[in-house]
Amino acid sequence: MPHPRNTRLIPVMILLALIGIQEAASAVGDPSTGEPIPQALLTRIRSHAADLEVATRPLRAEGDRDLQMRRLAGEKAPAALNALVMLCDFSDSLLLGRYGVVPGDFPQPVQFEIPNTFAAHDSVYFDYLLTNVAEYFRSVSGHRFTLNFTIAPGVVNLEHPMGFYGNHPQYGEQSIALARDVVAALDPVVDFSGFDTLILIHAGAGGETDFYGLNPEQIFSTYLGPRDFASAVQDTILESPWLAGDDFGGAAGIDRVLILPETEYQEPFGRLGSLGVYCFEVGLRLGMLSLTDFTPAGNVDSQGIGIFGLMGYGLYSGAGLIPPEPCAFNKYLVGWLDPQVVDPHAAGTYALTPAENPSAETASARVDINGQEYWLLEYRLQDPDGNGMFSFPGDLNHDGIPDFYDANSDYGNGWPTGVYDPQADTLESLAGAEWDFAMSANTGRPGGVTAAGSGVYIWHVDEGLIRAVYDAEDNLFNSDPLHKAVDLEEADGIQDLDSPIPSDYTYGGDDDSFRGEDNHEFGPYTRPGTESAAGAYTGIVLRDFSNVVADSQGVFLGVVEGDTLWGIAFADTIRFSVGSVGEAAQGPMFSRQRTLPGVDLRGSHVLVGDLDGGGTPAEIILAGHAGEVYALDGNLREYFDADGDSATVEPLLVSTRDGSAVNWNLPVALGDLDGDAKPEIVLTGPHGLYAFDGTGQPLVSGGDGFGLWADLPTCRVPPILASLGDPLGPAREDVSVAAFVIYEDNGHAWLDGFASGQPGFFPAVGLGPGAVGAPPTLAFGQWFLCALHDSLTGESSLELVAYDRDAPNDAPLRGSIALPVIPGPWPLTWGLAQKEGEEELRFVQVAGRDGSGATLFFNAAMVKVGSIHEWGPAVTVQSAMAPGGYFVGPDLLGGIGHGGDWSDGWPRRPRDMGTGVGGGGPLVAWLRGVDSSRPQTIFPLEDGSLIALKERGEEIQGWPVSGPGTGAVTPALGDLVGDGELDLVAAGSFLRITEPGADGVSLDGDYSSTVMMWRDVAAETAAWPMSGGGIWRNGDYDAEAWIVQSPGSIGSGMVLGSHTFYPNPLGEGPLYVRGEARSPGRARAFIYNLEGELVTTTAWNDVVSGDPFTLIVPLDGVATGMYISRLVVDAGGETTHSVVSFTVVR
Repeated sequence: MPHPRNTRLIPVMILLALIGIQEAASAVGDPSTGEPIPQALLTRIRSHAADLEVATRPLRAEGDRDLQMRRLAGEKAPAALNALVMLCDFSDSLLLGRYGVVPGDFPQPVQFEIPNTFAAHDSVYFDYLLTNVAEYFRSVSGHRFTLNFTIAPGVVNLEHPMGFYGNHPQYGEQSIALARDVVAALDPVVDFSGFDTLILIHAGAGGETDFYGLNPEQIFSTYLGPRDFASAVQDTILESPWLAGDDFGGAAGIDRVLILPETEYQEPFGRLGSLGVYCFEVGLRLGMLSLTDFTPAGNVDSQGIGIFGLMGYGLYSGAGLIPPEPCAFNKYLVGWLDPQVVDPHAAGTYALTPAENPSAETASARVDINGQEYWLLEYRLQDPDGNGMFSFPGDLNHDGIPDFYDANSDYGNGWPTGVYDPQADTLESLAGAEWDFAMSANTGRPGGVTAAGSGVYIWHVDEGLIRAVYDAEDNLFNSDPLHKAVDLEEADGIQDLDSPIPSDYTYGGDDDSFRGEDNHEFGPYTRPGTESAAGAYTGIVLRDFSNVVADSQGVFLGVVEGDTLWGIAFADTIRFSVGSVGEAAQGPMFSRQRTLPGVDLRGSHVLVGDLDGGGTPAEIILAGHAGEVYALDGNLREYFDADGDSATVEPLLVSTRDGSAVNWNLPVALGDLDGDAKPEIVLTGPHGLYAFDGTGQPLVSGGDGFGLWADLPTCRVPPILASLGDPLGPAREDVSVAAFVIYEDNGHAWLDGFASGQPGFFPAVGLGPGAVGAPPTLAFGQWFLCALHDSLTGESSLELVAYDRDAPNDAPLRGSIALPVIPGPWPLTWGLAQKEGEEELRFVQVAGRDGSGATLFFNAAMVKVGSIHEWGPAVTVQSAMAPGGYFVGPDLLGGIGHGGDWSDGWPRRPRDMGTGVGGGGPLVAWLRGVDSSRPQTIFPLEDGSLIALKERGEEIQGWPVSGPGTGAVTPALGDLVGDGELDLVAAGSFLRITEPGADGVSLDGDYSSTVMMWRDVAAETAAWPMSGGGIWRNGDYDAEAWIVQSPGSIGSGMVLGSHTFYPNPLGEGPLYVRGEARSPGRARAFIYNLEGELVTTTAWNDVVSGDPFTLIVPLDGVATGMYISRLVVDAGGETTHSVVSFTVVR
């Protein structure tokens, strides 16, 4: 049922002036006396009702990046601030009450305030206002923060007009100059050394409420921090990056200043109280993030967090008089919340108590999504006492308005009928106020409804995005409506906060919270759903939120005209359950995850292999950058639990050399080095080859380093393993292998092999001057492929070294071919383009450092055939490649043929997903439940999520899934539970912010890694189950299974029907002409108009066979009309032609 709404007409009418409802009742009573409310007060209420219907806009405030940096690094906000409050006015405008007091010709005052209770804006008034600010923060911090303030004597009357500081014709806004001039005037009478903050309050309204731009001279409220003062020195506004330096000995000063107006009330629509703006600026001073959307400038396209937090549009809530509490994220940021940690994959029930008491253990809950994203939950209770009106213990006159008790009230009950008299009247304190009362106010409410938004608010936080935009010139935290750093999950499923289209709920509404009465579940199939920020499936479900209303008539309010009035008794605790939906439709079934705090797994592409050699189930092997190697079983527990504590994950081993941890060249390899049919863990460090058995013990004891098997001069790449026997046998743990490594010595690169008990097993082969940036690839079972680059000459080459298992000690056959690209850090890929009997056309693909690439072709004897094919300019590889030419690019997922042209259906840019490089490459396997004639490909994406696509890039239902977070490495497939099907394991590392960077600009942190597992994802065999193709990491795979030959594709000439083109019709850009040759040759495209006149032609292009090729035809300047494309292919001694028509629309 819908959430019961409070529709009483009784004292709630007094609140209409505070929450934006433009209704009034003709005869309502005082709940304490049952007497009618006097008409004079109703008139007063009505006069302010329209004040709440204002067009709001965000304050122009970026915040203090230095403080924000420290908060993000985990440093809590201070327990107190000691602020000096300074008052000033101008040559053309005075503070309220100073007209006629200050000599000079000044205009009449126009200031006003709601409620209009003070005759002057003097030290008494500002003491009252700032006391309310202090009470606000004392309450919302759970008494963890105190604002101390002292008001400086007198008022500084500046010699310049307001516009000199607010809108100078040459310098624009001059907030720093304003602060400088006021401090200079007070310096002779004030000792600033006892303060850490200045609050400068100037005459006039703030520019932020000049909604129509009628008063360009007004000064915007702002916070000035150290960077602002440093910039002022560069702009010669200040000599030192602080104020009042003499009081601090000349080497320091005050560099944190709040600029605030005396009022926010101005015509025609800026009729607001000042409390919200004052609190907002103090929030910036504490290091909170401003979470409004400021972009595009002048026409923002979303509302950030809307009215649901002080640091959004909430500063205007309740007409600026009742700012809501900071959202859970900002409380968490400054150290006022310690959320209970909820494991989303361990079913359980949790409780939330109202956010008004942040020190409670149940005041919030954190649910991790992946390494960088999480949800924060909080229970916001708007009307704790259930009486339907804004309440605060200090409401001495019981009118529901923060004003004063008028000792001389015309009504005799304290309701103000005049201005405040400090000699007789008593100001009301807002201590303990219901700060969230007006939080969800909106213009779509039925008449008389108040505080109807109580419930659980769920905040989606993306620390990765915060880190990415933290030091941008502008505030970009919530600039993208589709991907915010702190985003409210709007429970009603309508994204009002993410739309620029005005509505009654533009800034939020009552139905944006979760509660038992209506929106009681948040999961994969709800709207909004529990996807990651990139839209990846998580399977997490938060459900069974209990009711907010405990008893709709649980609070006795009084009797009016014989009617008993009841208020709502709200629940003091909201309960909810957490779990996960085991399987998305046709998608992978999540099993479990494990976090490894302080561990950096970047580059440690997951290896799944059988450590004990006893068959399945297999284990997961990962390595960090401080000598540690981890081994986990299928439950993500330690494979070898040395300390007997199953709750912890300790390294299987930690290797040191010369007293320092070994910084591994990752990833790790696994194979049997000593011939005992059990595998060893094999790695390289900067100066050595290391090997360990399945229990973490070194293969060779003693020596200079733990596990050191062979000294190496300088090694920068990981090892690969190759069998000592069958050159084409599968990579297995019980097969005897040798280790092969590339190292550098005296500016030359060398390939060397090591076999246990066989000194000089493989003579080191000099590859030439320069370096090899990737491990070697073993192609066709007998050729090592190494891509060499000499930075001195700029030359690159493909080095081929034969591996003769029958005579490994003999000098191997060698080959060297110049390359047109600088090789990248990824292993080379290889395969078969064609095979007929003993005849083979082989290829080798080299991805360049800049993402470009080239393909070389060879015959069965590894003699180069034809010219080198450079890839098209649109192909940009940024990961290792898998069979089929699949890779991750900077903003796309790619699949290319042998010659480097796009395969049919590629590239792909999955919708609603960031596909930037995350460090990992793709896997290829037959996925469970997918009907396809070819295997599928799993790609790791930038945010750690995983997506699976079919051969032509078609999406697969149930994918993507949310993965372990940024810094993701190549996942792996293996049988981890022994059921004959392959499970998927992914790992990622996220740099959690722990401290400011040494440069004072960036953020430093410690890595935290997450390992996640999905059950029974693929069939028992996989074409490419992990990086390097298998546990030996040598790039071997079943190449013959990947020969794709179209019917009639072997022979000479063009494959019938292969001539296609796109786009059609052609608008802008070139025409792409596609075809396929039956054998290697050349191709050329001609374009004619309908009169048969040649419009343009390409040059002859070398083309390969076995895959489509693409010719790019520029057609700039070609007019709209029909045209003819003629494709000529000269291949295998036969020349064939194909003609098709297409349309140009310009």
